[in-house]
Amino acid sequence: MLATFLTTLALAGTAQTAPDDTSVRIPGYQIQLPEQPYRLMPGDFNDFKGAYDMSNGDTMVLRQYGRKLFAEIGDGPRTEIVPAARNEFVSVDEQLKMTLNRNVDGLVKGELLMALPRQTMGQAGGAGVTVTLLGL
Repeated sequence: MLATFLTTLALAGTAQTAPDDTSVRIPGYQIQLPEQPYRLMPGDFNDFKGAYDMSNGDTMVLRQYGRKLFAEIGDGPRTEIVPAARNEFVSVDEQLKMTLNRNVDGLVKGELLMALPRQTMGQAGGAGVTVTLLGL
């Protein structure tokens, strides 16, 4: 649904395309923590733990330590994530949002939204974030 939203914004010309084809500047958009984290059933996160090759060449690793969930992207730091739905996770620093879907063959597909600092993408001022959509 969010991918459709991003596509719609890009086609409508209300978003500015960043130099990378997978990045779009969306004025006013923010990744937000859920008001109440979704309560996963025991073992639900097991469906998603592991390493994923991303469309930009990085690898994302999802891990669980005790009751806490973490994502590591490339050489980046370990980032705590919380469930917003059974298959949707948001980082506690509100810089990542991912949706994961396991198909009948057991393959996991999805998308990862990353809020990048404006200066990273060379964008001028204004409210909003640059969101990078990365296929998994």
